[in-house]
Amino acid sequence: MVNIKFKRTRYINKFTKEVKALVDDHIGIVKYERIIAHLKYEILDRVLNVCRYRDVVDALKYSEISEMTISNVIKKLKISKEALNELSKPKNWFIS
Repeated sequence: MVNIKFKRTRYINKFTKEVKALVDDHIGIVKYERIIAHLKYEILDRVLNVCRYRDVVDALKYSEISEMTISNVIKKLKISKEALNELSKPKNWFIS
């Protein structure tokens, strides 16, 4: 995994006063979004595999995310705790 850090220069349109970072358009990041889709997938995958938020933070420490970031990703995807619990349960368990 490669850690890439970059600075985003903001440009202001003189006529419309619109502020824009051109690199955001190139990469495909929406305004105020700092987490790319791949990282969201990794977070969701680890949470579904019954990892605690702290375990996910430790596993993805290269990304410098917090437990609150993980919670926000889950909330933004509008997945309830009940749905997460249901998705993370193995389907073929036989309990006698």
